[in-house]
Amino acid sequence: MSKVVKGWKTEYEWDKPTGLKELDKLIDARTSDEGWRCPHCDDKTDPMEEEMNNRDYIELIVGTDDGPMDRECGNCCKKYFLRARPAIKYETCADKRFGDDDE
Repeated sequence: MSKVVKGWKTEYEWDKPTGLKELDKLIDARTSDEGWRCPHCDDKTDPMEEEMNNRDYIELIVGTDDGPMDRECGNCCKKYFLRARPAIKYETCADKRFGDDDE
């Protein structure tokens, strides 16, 4: 299984940890990512710049029985898989298996 690369978000001055471990985890879990990174070259992708129609984006967020979405990096041109979760959390992986069996 390949490594899973978490999405990214811009850190702002007001995004400082509270110092309460459980509260910080809860806040992070409910804060959406701004985009995802290529699992091969770590290039950032912003979903607004991605050529994805509304139907594809909704399927990405809601999920489908087809599993993760096939993507190709605009920087290194390598293929990878993308999935998203509510409180939109993006994750990419170089293969279709994200390690769900290990979670």
